[in-house]
Formats: sequence, C-alpha cells, structure tokens
Amino acid sequence: MRNKMVKEKGVRIIILAVAVTVALLFTACAPGPAAQEQKVVRIGTINSLTGGAASSDQLSLMGFQDYVRYFNEEQGIPGVTIAVLWSDGSHKTDTFLSAYQRHLDAGISVMFSNSQWLNGHQSNLARDQVVMFTGNADQALFYPAGWLYTHFPTWTEQFAAWADYVMGNWEEARPPRVAILGADAPFTQHIVPEATKYAESIGIEMLPPIIVPTLPLDTTTQLLHLKAQEADFVYIQWISVVTLPVLLDAERLELLDQIQFVGNCYSAGEKVFDRAGTASEGFLMEKTEPPLSETELPGIQLVRDLQMKYRGTTISEPEYIANWILAAVACEAVKRTGEQVGYENVDGAAVKEIADTIKDFDVYGLKTFTYTPDNHSGSRVVAIYEVRDGKLVRISDWKPAPVIMPGE
Repeated sequence: MRNKMVKEKGVRIIILAVAVTVALLFTACAPGPAAQEQKVVRIGTINSLTGGAASSDQLSLMGFQDYVRYFNEEQGIPGVTIAVLWSDGSHKTDTFLSAYQRHLDAGISVMFSNSQWLNGHQSNLARDQVVMFTGNADQALFYPAGWLYTHFPTWTEQFAAWADYVMGNWEEARPPRVAILGADAPFTQHIVPEATKYAESIGIEMLPPIIVPTLPLDTTTQLLHLKAQEADFVYIQWISVVTLPVLLDAERLELLDQIQFVGNCYSAGEKVFDRAGTASEGFLMEKTEPPLSETELPGIQLVRDLQMKYRGTTISEPEYIANWILAAVACEAVKRTGEQVGYENVDGAAVKEIADTIKDFDVYGLKTFTYTPDNHSGSRVVAIYEVRDGKLVRISDWKPAPVIMPGE
C-alpha cells in the first residue's frame, strides 16, 4: 500500500544502506596546538562504533564531533576548548560500563551516549553526578527526569504523534490495524506496552509486535505473518539495517500495495532510500528535525557546508543532524555553566543545575529547546514526512507529541 491516507501517487523513492567507516569518525575531534594552551572542558562519549548498531551510532558521533569542532572554531567560549573524548561501547553492556568507568576515573562527568544500555544505568548517573546527553529516548530514561537530557520526545510519545496522524486521516469505517516491528532489544521492546495502550485508546487495533534479528538477512516469515493478520501499517522501531531488508522483502512478496510501512525518526535517511528504489515509494517517516534536503533553511545549509568542509561529502542520515543539534545544546549548557561557576569548576552537578534552566534556546532555526527539572525532552515537536520523487516531503504540521507518563 503506497499510502492509504495521502492520495497523491506517482512517487519515486530511494533507500540505501548506511555504510560509514570508523576511520571517518575521527577526523574532526583533536584540538590544534593553539587550542592546547587554552582551558579545556572534556565531554566523554560512549557510542556503539562496532557491533549491530554501528552504522547508526557512527553517524551520531560524527554529528556530535562536527558541531563541537565548529563551536571551538567560532570561539563559542573564548579561551576555552571543548574536547570530545570518544570510546566504543560496542553494543554490549560490559563494554559500555567499562568505557563509562574509564571516563569517570579520568574525572569526566559530562558525557554523550545513545546506547540502549543506558537503561538501568540511571542510578549510577545520579550516584556519580554525571550528566548524560543522549539521542536515546527510551521512556524509562526520562520519567522521572534525572541526569539524562535528550533532544526529542520519547519513542513512545513519537509513536503516539504518528498514531494521532493516522486517526486524523483514516477514512475507512473499521479501525486501522497496526503492528510494531523491530529487534529483540529495549529500543523496540520498551515502547510496546504504552504505545499499545495509547493507540487502542484512540481507536487503533494493535497487532502483536513483530521481532526480527538486529541485522536481518530475510524477513519473509515475519512479513507473511503480517499479511495473514491483515496489517494496515507496520511501524518500524529500529534503524536502517532493518528498514532496508523489510522494504525489499515486502516488494518481492508483493505486499507494498497491502501494507503501509512507517519508520521512526532514525529508521532511514535519504541515502538509505536509494538502495530500495521503488520499494520505498510512499514510505512514511516521523521527523523530529528538518531533513538535510531542506536547504532553504539557513541552519540546514550551515550543516551541509560544514560537512563538506570537514568530511568532503554530505551526510543525509537523520542520526547525524539530530546529534549535531544535541551537541549544540550540550555546548550551550557547558558555556552557561562556565559563566556561572568558572570553567575550572564545570562538572556534572553544575551542568545539571544550569541545564534545567535552559529556556527557548534556538539552534540555528532548526529547533528550540527548553528544559525544566521535570522534563528533559528539550524539544517535543514531531512532523510526518513521506518520500516522494526521491525526497522526504513534509505532509503534516510540526506539532508537540502527546506526553505519556509510564503507567498512564
């Protein structure tokens, strides 16, 4: 099914698997000789640069690094350099905890990680007074608000924003049937209970979740099961390494006219669409920030210019831009903290106190951030995009996602 709700057809869409080498990551993080004479505030990062999530998390780190490099070049804090010290979490619990401890032993208490292994780690952050900026919006990490700060609503709340869009555009008499598809991991598992409850409360029929391998080679069995259940929508709660084979297999099984495929904000990027070709026609995607194709936005053009300067190419995947924006928030929090307590005294406890007061901080016209002691989402807006003629086209207004507290 190309799109049950939007009648425009004749769309051409593309999907390409993300292939980024670890070597590319580290071209933009070392300060030059002059910077070494300055005061330095260190941010430790723990990203899965190897393992099943590497193609996504490498991009996240690249975006974070590139913004910090730009911030330093522009003397965002005169006389002070922010240094990004990276570690590989390798998509494993023990490796993540080891990297965390190394940063902690080095006296670093401001960090960045998108790891799913942050789940269950909140008490350690509180004990160690470590502020963690993250692009992982697992609901359990943010209710109640603690020492983690992100740049968008939780995965459950993003799903709820899409569910509202579905019900606002559904034209059939019966309720739409929706299944969540993803890997056997917290990133997928944790949204199912609350997302199901919310969807059913607004009239959606939720089907049992569908689990595929982290790096699936063939999803025929799962797709045929969805066909038998007469799913109208399949919501992909994972990254592009799942989206690509699902779309290609759906095309081979001739399911694209029966099932509408949808992805979360990290599920695919414009380059990803190139690989799937016509299989991605009509693919819907949630976005929490504008795509790199919207070059009419000065902030997007700045990102593209910096990519060419630092990387020699443009990177359109959503993980890059999302975490470039998150780095801007992290740098702003460090800057404001240093102005208050002195840069030699910037630590997790001081950054947390300041971060909780950030209000209406505009990141180059791309997003506006507000944190409070009770809400660390930063920015809550979501829009729905559709791939048309090889481009992501916005088909809804930017709207705040519903607030969904655990247990509601």
